[in-house]
Amino acid sequence: MLAEKLKVFKIDRLFRGCNRINESYFLKMSMLEYRLVNKKTKYIIVTFLWLFPFILVEIVSRFIFHYSYNEKEKKVIAVMLGLAPGYSANMVSYYRPHHYLSYVLNPQSMEYYKDYYGDRPGYAINSHGFRGKNFSIDKPTGVYRIVCMGGSTTFCLTESDESHTYPQMLEDALNSVYSSPSFEVINAGTPSWTSAESFINFHFRVMELKPDMIILYHGLNDTFPMRRDEEGKSDYSNWRKSLDYSSTSDSVRFLIKHSVFFQLIYLGVLDIQPSITSLTVLPRLAETNEDENLEKATGKYFIRNTEAIVSLAKANSIVPVLMTMGHGPWHSSLSLNNQSTRQIAKEKGTILVDFEKFALPHLFSPSDNVHFTRQGNIARVKLLVYSLSRSEVWKDFERNTNGEPSKNVQVEDP
Repeated sequence: MLAEKLKVFKIDRLFRGCNRINESYFLKMSMLEYRLVNKKTKYIIVTFLWLFPFILVEIVSRFIFHYSYNEKEKKVIAVMLGLAPGYSANMVSYYRPHHYLSYVLNPQSMEYYKDYYGDRPGYAINSHGFRGKNFSIDKPTGVYRIVCMGGSTTFCLTESDESHTYPQMLEDALNSVYSSPSFEVINAGTPSWTSAESFINFHFRVMELKPDMIILYHGLNDTFPMRRDEEGKSDYSNWRKSLDYSSTSDSVRFLIKHSVFFQLIYLGVLDIQPSITSLTVLPRLAETNEDENLEKATGKYFIRNTEAIVSLAKANSIVPVLMTMGHGPWHSSLSLNNQSTRQIAKEKGTILVDFEKFALPHLFSPSDNVHFTRQGNIARVKLLVYSLSRSEVWKDFERNTNGEPSKNVQVEDP
């Protein structure tokens, strides 16, 4: 009996020892697992706290980007940054780089614009890179060709209906008044161009069209280089830069593709905005006092460029017509350039259409006081038809082509 009791006692102690070992083992394992889990949680928390400022900045950046640009502007930015697969800025932009002119209108955009933006183009750009309907480079017999030159006010930036741009309305009006000759009016205006671009454009592109007349409507855009040091320099190089759609590097594209924050930083550093003006104008230097420069400016380069256009036109038997710019409230520098236009017309014996004197507030967009309302374009056309009819500049043209000039036509005084 005693032996059996001792045997049972030993077995019981053995089991108790095993239990204690097991309890100790599982306790240690539990503590280790707790420490591992606790360490993992700590890493997660630390990582989150480290990333949280970046996540917050990215969220705020997306909010800013969303409300700073409309959907079309976002698409413009995407294609300029190389973030639009299958498309490039040269395919869908209204403008393309030019080796002499900084930029010109882009005929190719008419083909790809709707596919990319999902909407029809706001303007018609013909195959020759001018706004409006297509035309033959070789001028047909009996056609009196007029080319309108200028910036966005000639291009008619605020008018989406091609039949109501001022050059098209001028063509229609002249053809409705005269049975002969047949008038063709070409719109060679380009937004943001100054007299400098128009001079280069006239020499290299417009003269190839063999126009009989040019109508120059400039003055406003030249006041912007006049704000820079040395009035922008003689070639406006203190103000103008060439349009450049160069693609970003792969590393930069990766960052801006996956982070709106980096996209905003990139846009800010390079001063990229979805407008042709910001893309082709140098940033203002901090030390430049533009207001003071403009007060002292003489417009000497505007004068030189305009005189050069007039002289080149006359040397090639092209009739130059100078037109002062109409406007609402604006800095006196515009009126200064208008006065220079009057003086050039007087000295060169050139036809002057003094639209500034007829300018009324309702003729201009209230947002900037210089771009025309539709009523403004109609008023401009009426004044042009009246002034050109009084000058009878196409009488010699008619004699050379038809043998007899047309009869005098009564044109309403605007």
